[in-house]
Formats: sequence, structure tokens, C-alpha cells
Amino acid sequence: MTSTDGEWPPYDGFGSKDHLHAIGMIAAIWTSIERRYQAFIQLLFPTNVKAAVKIFELLGNEGRWGLIHDELAPTLPPVEADLVEYFLKCAAICKENRNAVMHAHIFIVEDPNNIGMNKLSSGTGITKQYQFDISAIRAIADDAHNTQQFGLNLWASISLRMSNEFWAQQGTQPQAFLPLPRKPVQPRKWDLRSLKHQSDDQLQPEPPPKLSRKGRKGQPRAPRR
Repeated sequence: MTSTDGEWPPYDGFGSKDHLHAIGMIAAIWTSIERRYQAFIQLLFPTNVKAAVKIFELLGNEGRWGLIHDELAPTLPPVEADLVEYFLKCAAICKENRNAVMHAHIFIVEDPNNIGMNKLSSGTGITKQYQFDISAIRAIADDAHNTQQFGLNLWASISLRMSNEFWAQQGTQPQAFLPLPRKPVQPRKWDLRSLKHQSDDQLQPEPPPKLSRKGRKGQPRAPRR
């Protein structure tokens, strides 16, 4: 039932509004990070935005990551390249964090400040239950937001620098400059087993999930062509 007084109706079995808001923000912010990928790909095609958008749509996230890593970063000045590589590293962690939360099954627990999630072990086929408080979910959302904002500011600075260089070649002196952003704190790597308030106190914490494919400096490798 849809409420008309501004209050959400109860969504039985899916936690409090605060939990749902935090989980929804993780999904929404990841979409923003994907748009940062698109913006960086457009820097490779400054005179053909339509082609850049088409390539972005055809590639999966690993392919987008690889295109920026292999084709854009090497063309940039060292300082910019280092920042782009750092953004890619942070974005890869945000992707793993997002998947850990969005692919879990949510259930209600007695403590209204906590939320429960089920995780099926692919190795044993056993479903294990975990519960944790709202601060853990918000921390994942906060890290993702810092990453997407860093990516936006970095793209804007590089884009303006390229634009200034183009107009300088035409004899027009640049009128605006945008400093490169500082690196944010690297996102923490989460999975369900590393979140707070485990329901099974005897369960030994396992290491956070590894990236699907390894490349230089522990980063995902671009797909082979």
C-alpha cells in the first residue's frame, strides 16, 4: 500500500527505514561510480562523445575498468595517471562491497538497530546467518560516495586541463583552472563475515573477498583482446 502522508509503509522482512535507506544508497552510488567510468572513457574520444557512450554501453564493468587502465592512464601526465589508477583501485573495492550486500538475503532480527543477512557458501552449500548494525552499512555507502566524488572531481580537473591545452593551441589563453583533488581514504574491504555483530560467535572471520582477476599491483586485469 502506498502512503500519501510522506511516511513509508512497512516493508515486512526487510529491516528499518534506516537500513533500507543505507542499502539503497549503496546501489545508487554504485551507479554514479559507473558514470565516472563513462566520463573517463569519454576523455579517450574527445571529438566523438557518441562513440564513447556506445563503447561504455557495450563493455561490462571489468572491460570499462581495463579500457581506462590500459588506454587512458598511460596517456596522462604521471600525477594524473597515478590519481586515475587510485580511483580505479577504490572503485574495484566499492564494487566488491556493493556485491556483498546487494546479493545477500535480508531478514529481521530482534534488535531493531541490527539487520540480518543470509549468505550461501558456494563451497559447502550451507547458508550462514549474520547480523550487524546500521553503522556498518552506512560505512560502505560513505566509502562509495567518497570514491565517486573523487572520480568526479578528478575527471573535471583532467577535462578542463585538456580543454585549456586545446584552446591554447588555437591562440586563446585559458581563463579557468581546477586543481587536482586529493586522494580520499581507501575504502575498507567488506564482506558479510567481516561486518559487526556476527550471530555465530564461534565463526572465525575470513579474509575479505579477493578481486576476481589479478593484475599489476593487485588490481583486476583487463580482459584479453
